[in-house]
Amino acid sequence: MRALLALVGLVVLAALIVFSPNLIWLARSTARITNQSGRELRNFRLKVGERDVIFGIVTPGQSRFVFLPETGDATLLVVYSVGTRQITGCQEYVEGSMYHVNVVIGPDLESHCDVTLPLTDRLFWTEALGVRLDPRALFVGAP
Repeated sequence: MRALLALVGLVVLAALIVFSPNLIWLARSTARITNQSGRELRNFRLKVGERDVIFGIVTPGQSRFVFLPETGDATLLVVYSVGTRQITGCQEYVEGSMYHVNVVIGPDLESHCDVTLPLTDRLFWTEALGVRLDPRALFVGAP
């Protein structure tokens, strides 16, 4: 009986360690920017409402993770320069908490954005580290 309680306690502790960072999404929204264009992106920034998140230069193949500023309802815009051309893209609705935005700059130099509410369908630490992992795969026999 004592061994069973220890095993249950270990499973609960492991679940807390794995899933508790997702609570960060209750307080802050996040974004991941990935440059797949093969070109250097200069003056890269995310405009979230009236506030800017400045990245500066994003090199080819680079992927960066950031916390978005705390705002109420806001529109997220992506702004960057390639050569002398300034490009604006992705007009997406976000809030200051619980949203995650994947921004991919494709080979055509266009921005493609995907906004999700990942509180339970992805793990925070996998997004922050850029690792793709389905949390359901942690459980034996999960579909």
